[in-house]
Amino acid sequence: MGFNSVGISVAAFDLLHPPLAKTAMAGSALGMLFNSVGVRVDRLARAAPGSQRLNYRVAGMHCTGCQLTIEVHLRSMEGVTHALADYETGEVLVCLREDTSDLALDQRVCGALRELGFQPAGRST
Repeated sequence: MGFNSVGISVAAFDLLHPPLAKTAMAGSALGMLFNSVGVRVDRLARAAPGSQRLNYRVAGMHCTGCQLTIEVHLRSMEGVTHALADYETGEVLVCLREDTSDLALDQRVCGALRELGFQPAGRST
């Protein structure tokens, strides 16, 4: 963000040597790429490593809006500690509290996904 706000202005007025400006722009793009990968890795790491997990295949997710809708709705359910959806793979990971029955929650999760307009295609391993 610093390069885009300051660097482009400086380069536009020819106060920065063009090869140096190209290098800085490439560094800025790489920084954003690595940051986005780091955020994704962080989201996966926060998925409650010791808790019981349910994986679902879900049809109908096509954007980050769908992904966020599913995550927010499932996280608000009783017994769910974390929910992570990925529209690119069509999978949803739901982490349960230790005292929660996975069978009862499985039916509620599938019902909630249908209410949101998605088609749960079953659990994956």
